[in-house]
Amino acid sequence: MNGGRRLSRISDKEVLQLKRPGARILIPILVALAYIVGAKAGFTLAFATKQVTAAWPPSGIALAALLLWGYRVWPGIWIGAFAINAVSSEPIWTAAAIATGNTLAPLLGNFLIRRVGEFENNLDRVRDVLVLAILGAAVAMTVSATNGVVQLALARIIPWSAAPSVWWVWWAGDAMGVLFITPLLLTWISSTHRRERAAGSTLELAIFAIALLASAWVSFLTNFPLRFSLYPFIIWTALRFRQRETTAAIAVLCGLAIWATSHGMGPWTSGSLDSRLVQLDSWMAVLATTGLVLGAITAERRAARKQLQVLLAQTKHSAETLQTAFLPEGLPQRVGLRSDVLYIAADHEALIGGDWYDAFALPDGRVAFSIGDVTGHGLEAAVSAARLRRSILLAAFEVEDPAEILNKADHAVGSRQKDPATAMVAILSRDLRSVSYASAGHPPPIVAGPNTPARALEYGGLPFGVGIPIASLTHTAALEPGAAVLFYTDGLTEFKRDTLGAERMLLAAMTRLVNESNITQPAAFIQRSVMGSERPVDDTVLLIVQVGVAPQKTWTFDSRSSHEAHSLRRELAGFMRSFAPNEEDLFTAELIIGEVLANTVEHAPGSVRVEIDWTGANPVVTVADAGPGLSRFAPQLPADALNENGRGLFLIASLARDVKIETKPGLGTKLRIVLPTQRTKAGASGEKEHA
Repeated sequence: MNGGRRLSRISDKEVLQLKRPGARILIPILVALAYIVGAKAGFTLAFATKQVTAAWPPSGIALAALLLWGYRVWPGIWIGAFAINAVSSEPIWTAAAIATGNTLAPLLGNFLIRRVGEFENNLDRVRDVLVLAILGAAVAMTVSATNGVVQLALARIIPWSAAPSVWWVWWAGDAMGVLFITPLLLTWISSTHRRERAAGSTLELAIFAIALLASAWVSFLTNFPLRFSLYPFIIWTALRFRQRETTAAIAVLCGLAIWATSHGMGPWTSGSLDSRLVQLDSWMAVLATTGLVLGAITAERRAARKQLQVLLAQTKHSAETLQTAFLPEGLPQRVGLRSDVLYIAADHEALIGGDWYDAFALPDGRVAFSIGDVTGHGLEAAVSAARLRRSILLAAFEVEDPAEILNKADHAVGSRQKDPATAMVAILSRDLRSVSYASAGHPPPIVAGPNTPARALEYGGLPFGVGIPIASLTHTAALEPGAAVLFYTDGLTEFKRDTLGAERMLLAAMTRLVNESNITQPAAFIQRSVMGSERPVDDTVLLIVQVGVAPQKTWTFDSRSSHEAHSLRRELAGFMRSFAPNEEDLFTAELIIGEVLANTVEHAPGSVRVEIDWTGANPVVTVADAGPGLSRFAPQLPADALNENGRGLFLIASLARDVKIETKPGLGTKLRIVLPTQRTKAGASGEKEHA
């Protein structure tokens, strides 16, 4: 006959549950009932006599109860142990003494495990598995075994000469009960495992369960004792599932092994009783320990992977935030010039941080662009990129030649540039007819024009930070009206490790760009043409400059679709933002356009054509619909303060520079609005334009 015990770190929720008056009484009662039920189940697995069993489930139940709910459940353990011993053949005082030992053993196990500290009931750490096996099972159960044997000998139930043999059987049964019952209860009751998902699917779990039971049946219930064939299944569940599935598999296998052996079946049917118990308990101990340790290793790896993902995500966020703070808020725009940029963070979080770009207008009317790539990654690379970008920016306002700008920046960063970095500086002339550039080992720009095939310009210079002067030279390329220049970092061409193939696709995409007038997002168009839907393995920047671009555009949408109207309004705002001199003018223009579109949606269902032309000093918006038409254009507030009709037209007329309307009842309306936004004289003559 045996007894039970248990230990663990209690959660705040469990402590609150125990503080409830009802719970403080109910839980010990439930523990006592569970102890008795476990003892009854243990007796069904007995060998020659009722007292001889290879595993004593109550010991595992007792220790699990203490680990889950603390020391306050000990009365339930003692009551259960006393009840199950009192109905046996020993005297009442012997039953009480044995119950005391069966209670002290799990209490000692609980104490020892808590003394080690930071024990977690989910057993997702190898440390916790070993602590439970050594302190909770091997060490603590010596108390119940020693006390029980002494009490039986004192009561003359067994002779003192049989004490060593009985002690070993008692200790082994209690230890085995702890080894495969306590983990089963801890992992299935623990709330942590309820939130975690296993790597294996439900279908895989079903296949595993069927295969496990079939293998166990062959191993224990037939004449083919293949007990070692079960280890692959324990390894399978430990690697693919959680500890709760692993403990369930261990409990099933150990229970079947004990039942089969006690009925003369399976691998352990020959030899003395002690020999059979030694073999069976040794097999169960190795099986349980192997499964639990391997499951804990898998859980630790899973937890480490999650922590690494969180750390990498934080690093990525920090690097992106830092880059965003250091990169320009907008690009210079002026008549005949359109700039567009696309920055794509690396698909692998650890590779973010090294690419940068910049664009700014110079005091003499020229426009400067710079782009670069630091070979390092992460926060340090982002800081290095920001330092280099700022050095180039400052140098550009001191010297005019791009090569001198790079050389001056190289001198400024000096020994602080630990990681090699490539960079390029390009300057557009005031008349937008040429671009001068200098490179420090950076991929050359690509130029294309309506009458000029796309081509890559010359390479030049050495990277920053290699210990040798960059020795950069300035090159100049002529630009025809409608030409486009692409500056990029090598993430665009190296995403498939096929640089030559990517460069060919770049040239083809640039040729299409200058020959198709309906491309509204040039940088995104180039990126999709080269990379498709794939993400780069390294940071990627595309900076496109188009010259001789006529600021005109036409859209057609169905006013019955609110989604199309909303999308058009957003596109119009983006077009205006490319040329508007400041946010105040842009806000006014967006307000007018919004009122026009809202009026059209409400009163003119059907196809609507919207044109915007900014070739003159002020942008002109023309909206033509096929609605019922207006009988007259009356931009005035209604007499009734609560009447909403006419307020939109009044707002348009009040804010716009000029409004003209052509309307015929039943044939639609054509509204021509001159927006109040106006370019500066410097911009109109080709001088510097506000960004």
